[in-house]
Amino acid sequence: MITPIILSGGSGNRLWPISRQRDPKQFHKINSTNTLFQQTILRLDGVVGVRSPKIICNDEHRFIVDKQLNEIGKVASGIYLEQTPRNTLPALSASILELRNHYQNELVLVLPADHVITDNAAFAKAIERAVPAAHDGRIVCFGVCPDRPETGYGYLQRETDSDGKKFISDVHHVTNFKEKPDLKVANEYLANGNYFWNSGIFLFKLDTFIEELRRQQPSVFFNCYQAVKQSTTDLNFIRLNDHHFCKSPSISIDHGIMENAECISMVELKAGWSDMGSWNGVWETLLKDDHGNVSQGDAHITDSRDSCVYATSRLVATMGLQNTVVVETKDAVLVMDKSRSQDVKHLVENLGTLHREEVKQHSHENRPWGYFESLEKTALCQIKRLVVNPGARLSLQRHQHRSEHWVVLSGCAYVRNGNDKLILKPSESTFIAAGELHQLENRHNEPLEIIEVQTGSYFGEDDIERFEDDYGRTIVNHAA
Repeated sequence: MITPIILSGGSGNRLWPISRQRDPKQFHKINSTNTLFQQTILRLDGVVGVRSPKIICNDEHRFIVDKQLNEIGKVASGIYLEQTPRNTLPALSASILELRNHYQNELVLVLPADHVITDNAAFAKAIERAVPAAHDGRIVCFGVCPDRPETGYGYLQRETDSDGKKFISDVHHVTNFKEKPDLKVANEYLANGNYFWNSGIFLFKLDTFIEELRRQQPSVFFNCYQAVKQSTTDLNFIRLNDHHFCKSPSISIDHGIMENAECISMVELKAGWSDMGSWNGVWETLLKDDHGNVSQGDAHITDSRDSCVYATSRLVATMGLQNTVVVETKDAVLVMDKSRSQDVKHLVENLGTLHREEVKQHSHENRPWGYFESLEKTALCQIKRLVVNPGARLSLQRHQHRSEHWVVLSGCAYVRNGNDKLILKPSESTFIAAGELHQLENRHNEPLEIIEVQTGSYFGEDDIERFEDDYGRTIVNHAA
């Protein structure tokens, strides 16, 4: 049997401003009616002998993962939470060491949560071709034949027929892992014919990986073992022990294991793969008009060529553009030459040094009870629109630095305001003074929508003292 492990801890900063730290690209519907994360889960339906997936994600994303699984009617066999991101190797290692407690001869299929594959049947066939080699103790990578000199991907150097026989039909030895090259080297790889893009998808036997981990990265092995051993259960999540997990070296799977392993093989993946890792990658993947333009949302493109215009909340009109990316969200707009797509991460880093909130979150933020949207924020007040799901309620909480005024727009609100218990209908309201215990609940079958007007001296999400919570968030002074 095969257990898929979905790596969903990335931030996808090269797809800013769509992708944010608290709502990264894998949870967005960039190319489909399903998110990239949901597409990854659904893709497994065609793979023979596959179990329910295990997922490892950032603690901040746990309720997004749970919600998006529910939306497509899927259940994970485990959702592991990392509070301190340590790159892909510790995340994968913790998942594998926990899996080792349940199975002995299991195969593991490692999948990033944010990739695009357009031919799911071809994907399933590639996995099937790799299974014998994985059972025989090989770590199988899935390489994509390059069609352009891409500088944003790592490369696999495949063994040529003159170097030796193929391990199994369609399965080749890998002689080298190559870093992301500059344009000159990428052109050399393309001309050579034996270099393939590293898709970041792997198949191997549990014990094969664990032996390599103990040999090459003993510190990662020890700390992840302890993080799993001392993990705790939080609702339907498995929370890794952060004291040990954060001591693990921060290192990728490629650097930590693959570059120095001697048991690496490759199966070619011909399935319409893209890591959707940059805006140029989005342009490469999506359907283009007769002039090579890609448009999403309310985009009106005139006299432009080979450009990508992505609108989320309003009309975006362009004229006379060439090789340009325009991305609009409610709180940020990105305009750049398409050739600079890989540099967006540096732009995001610069914005981070300026403490811009637009790096961390959207004006629209998901919560386990629903979501809120920031409508206005000044030094004196903040206005939000809250939508509470049917049957959900916010935590029992209070604020020290702000008061709140709730006005019901639609639905019926059950409110605790200090010692008072209220039922509010549309156009009715209540005022909650700073320091007063309060709670908002929706007991009906339709969403509850309210406007919240905050006034005071500080509006940060850390000004929350939580006393009761349905979602395991019981720590005082933790974000809502």
